[in-house]
Amino acid sequence: MMQLLYSHRAKLLLRTLHTFASCAWVGGVSAVVIILNNDRRTINGDELFAFNSAITTIDDVLIGPAAALSLLSGAFLCLTSKWGFFKHGWVIMKWIGTLAVIYVGIAYLNPWMRDLAHFSDILRDDVTQSVDYQQLFHKGIVAVSLQIAALVLLVIVSIFKPDLELLAGEHDLQHLVPLGTTKKAIRLRARIAANARRSLDANQSP
Repeated sequence: MMQLLYSHRAKLLLRTLHTFASCAWVGGVSAVVIILNNDRRTINGDELFAFNSAITTIDDVLIGPAAALSLLSGAFLCLTSKWGFFKHGWVIMKWIGTLAVIYVGIAYLNPWMRDLAHFSDILRDDVTQSVDYQQLFHKGIVAVSLQIAALVLLVIVSIFKPDLELLAGEHDLQHLVPLGTTKKAIRLRARIAANARRSLDANQSP
C-alpha cells in the first residue's frame, strides 16, 4: 500500500485531489458569504429560511467533505514527498492554519448556521425582530469572512512557499561573509540563497 502511494501516478492523483478539494472548500465558503449577504436584503421569512437552509446544505455536502479531503490529501502529500510535516516553516503554517479553520468551522460556524436556519424556520416573518437571530447572523458574517481570508492566505502560502526560516539562513551566512559586511548585504545574500534552494527543490519535486 505504501509503495503504491509513493508512485509517481499516486502523487499526481494526490495533488489533483488536494487542488480540487481546496477549490471546492474556498468556493463553498464563498457561496456562504454570498448567501448570507442575500439575508441582508430580504425580510421575507420564507426566503430567509430558504437561504439559511441552503447554507447548511452547502456546509454538509460541499464544505465539510472538501475540508476533510484537503486535510487527508495534504497529509499523504507530506508523507510521500520531500516536504515532510515539519521540515519547512510554510508547511507547518499550512497545517496550523488548516486545523484552525476546520476547528472553527466545526465548533462555531456549523452550529451557528444551523441555528440561523432553525430560527428562520420557526419564526418566519418575525425572525428579523429576533435579537438572538441578529446576533447569530452578525457573528456568522464575521466568522465566515475571517475563514475565507484564512483560506485565501493558505492558498497563497501553498503557491509561493515562503521561506519562513530565512532569518536562520542570515545567521548562518554571517559566518561565511567578510567582516564588515552590512546586514542589508547579508539579508540579500540570504534571499538569493533561499530562492536558489526553493528553485532547486521545485525542480527536484517528484
